[in-house]
Amino acid sequence: MSIYSNLSIMRLTINLSLHLFFSLFFVVAQEKFPSNVNDKKLGNLEIKNYTNKFLERPESVWSVLRSSKSKKMYYGTYGGVLEYDGINVKSIEIDGPIENEIRTSFTRTLLEDRNKNIYAAGGGFFGKIIDSDFGGSEYVSLMEKIPDTINPYIQVFWGGVNKENDIYLYTRDLIFKYNGQEFEKVWKISDREEGVDSYGSIQTITKVDDRIFARVWGIGLFELVNDNFQFIENSELFSSNRIESMASLEDNRIAVFSRQLGVVIFDGFNNFKLLNKKQANKWLKEKLIYNVSEVKKLSDGKIPLISFEGGVLVLNKNLDVVDVIDQRDGLLSNTITSIYVDQNDDIYSTSLLSASKIKLSNSVTSFTESNGIKGLVQKIKKIDDKIYFSTTEDIFRVDESESSLNNNKIVDLQINDIPKDFISFGGNILSVNNLNSLLIRKQNKIVVSNDRLLESPVKSMLDDRLLIMTHPIDGIIFFKRLNDNRIIKIKSSKILNQQGVLGIKEIAKGVLFVETINNEGSFVCSYDRKGNIKSKRVLVPDNQKVFNSENFPKEQKFNSQIDQEEYFVPLELNLINTGSGYFIFDQNLDLYSFNDEFDLSSTGQNLLSIFEKNLTNFDPISRLANISGRQQFTSINPLTRNNWFLSSQGLIEVNFKEDGQYEIIGEYPYGVIDINELSGAILADNIGSENLLWLGSKDSKLISYLPNKYLNEKKINVKPIINSAAFNGEIINLFQSDFSYNNSRNIKIDFSFPSLEKVEENLFRYRLIGLNENWTDWSATTEGIFTNLYEGDYIFEVQALDADFNESEIESYLFSISPP
Repeated sequence: MSIYSNLSIMRLTINLSLHLFFSLFFVVAQEKFPSNVNDKKLGNLEIKNYTNKFLERPESVWSVLRSSKSKKMYYGTYGGVLEYDGINVKSIEIDGPIENEIRTSFTRTLLEDRNKNIYAAGGGFFGKIIDSDFGGSEYVSLMEKIPDTINPYIQVFWGGVNKENDIYLYTRDLIFKYNGQEFEKVWKISDREEGVDSYGSIQTITKVDDRIFARVWGIGLFELVNDNFQFIENSELFSSNRIESMASLEDNRIAVFSRQLGVVIFDGFNNFKLLNKKQANKWLKEKLIYNVSEVKKLSDGKIPLISFEGGVLVLNKNLDVVDVIDQRDGLLSNTITSIYVDQNDDIYSTSLLSASKIKLSNSVTSFTESNGIKGLVQKIKKIDDKIYFSTTEDIFRVDESESSLNNNKIVDLQINDIPKDFISFGGNILSVNNLNSLLIRKQNKIVVSNDRLLESPVKSMLDDRLLIMTHPIDGIIFFKRLNDNRIIKIKSSKILNQQGVLGIKEIAKGVLFVETINNEGSFVCSYDRKGNIKSKRVLVPDNQKVFNSENFPKEQKFNSQIDQEEYFVPLELNLINTGSGYFIFDQNLDLYSFNDEFDLSSTGQNLLSIFEKNLTNFDPISRLANISGRQQFTSINPLTRNNWFLSSQGLIEVNFKEDGQYEIIGEYPYGVIDINELSGAILADNIGSENLLWLGSKDSKLISYLPNKYLNEKKINVKPIINSAAFNGEIINLFQSDFSYNNSRNIKIDFSFPSLEKVEENLFRYRLIGLNENWTDWSATTEGIFTNLYEGDYIFEVQALDADFNESEIESYLFSISPP
């Protein structure tokens, strides 16, 4: 039944009028709006790929949905539907009276209505995915509900949308409305000729907010109004140009995305304008934007689009390109067949042979081996507003891309050595390496020294031409940059003419904190522009008083010389740089400040409340690396001046006062970051007013983390799922609760937890009330086994613990065993 009056007359005139239409009507809207600063790209988004093998090798994957009820994932494939519960992938067979008589093909669409019912439709089938009595899910056919006037055996459902509890599906000829009980209405917009893209063929239906549209080949765009599809005036430009997606904008406008026209702005009534968005239009046309019947926006209004050759495009509210996600970022394929966005702003995409989970919130991004990084990341610094980092193989720099279509670039400085530490010196990078020390000046590498024992480079605060380094034999070595930019060694000095040096830090202009080798003690050394030094011993106040007394032997300057039984036991001293200056803490974690003479004064504070959180990069071994400068166990945010620490359970933010008092401001989970991969390298930074942490990985990876953004993300409430129960080895109906008494009385209950975040780190505990009220310990086991149960009533309870140590709600299963 056609609802379009005088359609045959229009068909004859439409092609003749198109040229005039484009010439007179088409107005080109210009790009007006700059991108938001919050769209700044830090690194590659966190992507979890599900390979063809993981998905049980489907021939192709065409649709995806995450259940808002169970939180399980469903994938529509060529052979049916797959269900993923966070542990196992199971196949749901497409089975029904009509389906069994024909060869059903790919599952083109998965939809969920307002009551959380899930529907699947595709080549030759339409049905509902329901919970099976025996655990898991099963397909129930609805094909027999198709009206008798329509042949159900030839229907191929290409896609659909949901509106409240109604499901709208389309074939090339018809649009069906299913209300949850029956097919309430079927529309035939036009008779069509033979062929998929022939006149009158329905190319797609799309939903924008509560409005439903249909694009018909050879005619244009229709809208469902008052229960009928009505032609939209002036939409003839879409008679021969595809519509792949539509999305709402401000002022009731709608963006129409076409692989032939690019972006077209629809005012919501009958006016259409081409939008001059060069980046977006180039991608839509060249990468072949692919059909999505309903665009799900992100929480900040961004619009994700998919393509057949270019991965995923993300536009902001102004339709500026803010990101392109493709194989360069880690996707297995650039051919994207479907997309689903959950309330966490996680994108679930499918390609022809695989699927992916993209964490689009960008609270965690990274650069990886695919970007050119090699080796374990050791140290991260910000120099001249650029991020530099060293690994066990080289030094790298992050160069920001000027185009959202391109990723930021990792530049290898190619020192081709193992860097110990690096600094900025004279506008260049000075790298102290395993084999030598180099000055990296543009493309040139200038050898400063071939001494392999140099460590701990410092650019002098007293004279920026002075370079200071340490040596385990020669002590402190001074270099000077001459007017011709040559760097020469001018002096070396041992501590008190006896000891070499492990590491130094300049704690004030012309004043160095020095740690000698072999744990011989800490010193403060003042120096001048010629490299002359004056050294004095630094001890905790009680020991310093003894050391300075007239009775203390003056020749006992180093730890190995001090008679510890008669005088004192020297404590190990550790320097900590805070937002309020340098402090010292000893092995008892007591905190000290420097007075004007650079002696230590007790602050009355102790760092136990920080260290008891199990800092991950400060121990007897890493302490030496922190002293020499090869590693740092804390970093200061340049904006807030707060210190950040890595712990076994997350990041710790601490504010230090000038008197040594401190407050733990916040504790942040690692989110999707795997703590086991962290190398200990950390740099506190900011993007605008947002905290930004750069973290090093053991896996040739540099990670950026926005902890406040992660905490503010919406979190999906996930409960454990009881997948199945077996009584005496036989799978039982989960709705059955009464079992007879026999000789075995054994039950096994399988469960899972579809959190989909670091699933390998999810833990479970369970108990069987009626047998034992105590919970088991947290473990990775996903089954509970109980044997020789007596008669009585039982409640099985299971709870999950995710990687961020969040406890889930409890899921229960009640059953009874009758008396013998």
